[in-house]
Amino acid sequence: MNIEEIPRPPEAKPGTIDGRYEVTLDAATSSILTELKKNYAKTEEKILFLPAETDAAKIFDFYTPIMTGKGFAKDAGVPLQGKNYQQNVWKKDNQAVAVAVIEAGKDADGKAIKFLAIYRGEK
Repeated sequence: MNIEEIPRPPEAKPGTIDGRYEVTLDAATSSILTELKKNYAKTEEKILFLPAETDAAKIFDFYTPIMTGKGFAKDAGVPLQGKNYQQNVWKKDNQAVAVAVIEAGKDADGKAIKFLAIYRGEK
């Protein structure tokens, strides 16, 4: 399964990342990728925008049946959250897929700026 074959929830949209959110977003993605790269030589990443009101549990509920239906099992050994993100990781054979909801600050109206980060690792 390559990164483009991993579906995205309907609320996740592509877009251009504003520079003021890059540092926070980069810190989260770096933390997640560092863990993934410990066990997987090849990694891919896709970043999408989420509405401010998106609940991480809803995103994980979207992915769980898809990943288990493809034969992946949830990796309970991976931390489920970091400073500004929540994630789930699924593994199968020599592959892993990580899905993270990252909060990268607030907009001018005080609403959360959220991203969906999808990662794929392969040994």
